[in-house]
Amino acid sequence: MRTLFNLGLVTIVVISLISCDQDETNTPTPQPNESMVLVSLSRDTSILENSTQINVFVELSRQVASEVSLSISVTPESATFFQTNPNLDEGQIDLIIPAGQIRFPVSLKTIDNSVINGDRMVTFTITDASQGVVIGTKKTTHVTILDDESPQENIDYVTANFAHSSGAMMEGAVGYLVEIQFSQPVSTAGNIHLSFEQKVRSQIISTSPALQNGQLTLTAELGATSLSFIVMMTDDQLVLKHDSLSISIGAVTGGLVIGNQDHFLLDLYDDELTGKPKTVTTSGGGWYSSQTYEYDELGRLSKMFWESRTPFTRQGNYAYSWADNGLISRVNHYPEIYEVFLQQDGRIYRSEEYNHGELRSYKLYDYDIAGNVGAVQEYHKQPGGEFTESLTWIYLYHDDNNLYAQLGYTKNQITEEYELLSERYYSSYHPNYSNFFGIEVIPGIKAQTNFPGIHTYKTNGHEFVYHFSYTLDSEGRVSERRIPYAQGSDYSTYSYY
Repeated sequence: MRTLFNLGLVTIVVISLISCDQDETNTPTPQPNESMVLVSLSRDTSILENSTQINVFVELSRQVASEVSLSISVTPESATFFQTNPNLDEGQIDLIIPAGQIRFPVSLKTIDNSVINGDRMVTFTITDASQGVVIGTKKTTHVTILDDESPQENIDYVTANFAHSSGAMMEGAVGYLVEIQFSQPVSTAGNIHLSFEQKVRSQIISTSPALQNGQLTLTAELGATSLSFIVMMTDDQLVLKHDSLSISIGAVTGGLVIGNQDHFLLDLYDDELTGKPKTVTTSGGGWYSSQTYEYDELGRLSKMFWESRTPFTRQGNYAYSWADNGLISRVNHYPEIYEVFLQQDGRIYRSEEYNHGELRSYKLYDYDIAGNVGAVQEYHKQPGGEFTESLTWIYLYHDDNNLYAQLGYTKNQITEEYELLSERYYSSYHPNYSNFFGIEVIPGIKAQTNFPGIHTYKTNGHEFVYHFSYTLDSEGRVSERRIPYAQGSDYSTYSYY
């Protein structure tokens, strides 16, 4: 193993989770009393497609002296066969009922067409109400829009369905073939109008035939038994979020009618993101922790969301910023608590932690001859304003650059000698188990490229030895880890994008 000859500036960056305790509590459902008011929706109703409009009424149990705020979800949220007033915004209506009113209308206007669509339903549901207002049991209303076109007796109608309900495509693929099947050969030609909706809009898609204003029209010729089109993703070198594309049969003409399988969901996978570490969870002995990772377009860690339960729940996230050369430049722990990293000659040599603009601590880094972080010294601000050395960490490595030892020292303020506090040793690394979740002394600089088999911890005259066992997923990646000990075991899971 390599050793560090200079105990000078050495330290590890072990990021500790700093957060505010948040006790888990169960909030009881409020019960109405004289000071509260119930809100409900009017009864279910229907309307002809060629009618003008109909009202769904929001009803309060009594008058109130101040305005009432409500949120009403509407499904389907992106339909083209109706409009509402107030207008829909991403499937939701935000409503303000003026003071003194006990009945307030939400109007639904149908959009007439000459296509046989069948009857369709619009659902209104109260999802949220202002303080002091209790949502009643009649919180949902269904409005049925009755199709006013009747099938022509001399046409043998054919049902159109997607061949499958879902599929998946990886970026870089030539394309994905989506098929629509007919219940029998088409006897009267017609058109199928398809609508497309992306969930995240992180991927750029196209189709063949080409989309027109987000829609695609396919023609079913006489005798056809199926139709198909191709969905394509733009291939780039960026790390973007996985996406999904919802395709629906919105309308048909001629001798076609819409079947029950009128929606198709296509999952879109970014090939640069696929395989990157996503989440690690660890539990055992009545405690639990998890970390979930997100990345920027260049594949660098952008956020880490963490949670711990010991037993109270703590949550938070770290936001990461990077320099142009790929080294870490800043980590935000909380809005006013952050750590900045200073570099020289392509190496991080110092980091500084600020709390509301005040420098509270800093660390100095040193490197071994192989370029690994070999030592870290921590300095903390004292009540008098001076900074004193608190801890020093020494890191030693195996020949394959996997971490061998982490030694923790404190400096005696009287003798100025270093006193050993703790020792951690890692051995029996699995050469074929790539460790995407390994220890990082400095964010972005891994000290473990493989998973260790044994971890030994020594402190205060005691020694603890832990043996790790691993389970691999179908891709050959570590998906589970167990650490048995006398009182039980710790259990970790690893997931990937």
